[in-house]
Amino acid sequence: MVACTAGSTHACVTALREADRELEQATAEVPACERAEVEISLGAAEFEEAELNAATRKEGTEGVGKADERARKLLETACPDPYMRAGALEHLAMAAVLQGDPALAKKRLAEAKTFAKEPRISDAVMWLDIEGHIHELESHPDAALPASDNARSLARGAA
Repeated sequence: MVACTAGSTHACVTALREADRELEQATAEVPACERAEVEISLGAAEFEEAELNAATRKEGTEGVGKADERARKLLETACPDPYMRAGALEHLAMAAVLQGDPALAKKRLAEAKTFAKEPRISDAVMWLDIEGHIHELESHPDAALPASDNARSLARGAA
């Protein structure tokens, strides 16, 4: 995955969208896995920006998940990388959470887990985070808190 480590989240999204446009114009000479990687990176940056905007009440979550949906399609047809496919599905699960759709979030998260047979700690933390948000959306705060606590404990143990 391409990671943005400097500048604002908005600058990261802008740069990845430009890279995505350049790859679109390059057509067939760009390997499908490379395109999928940029789409997944863009998807991650877009949902981080959406979370930030939601927290500051700036704007909604329209469009979140579209890049990961494009990545998922590439990964189904032209790039059989199960780990990248799991990442795209994790992002789609979080996009569903941000859009208030717990049923779709559960479905995408379950799909992600089938592709990440040996998940990295970052995946496990994200899964727990998504599960906590799903519980919140379903008005089950008693289940949301343990999922969030487990995610924090796992993340602290990895640091």
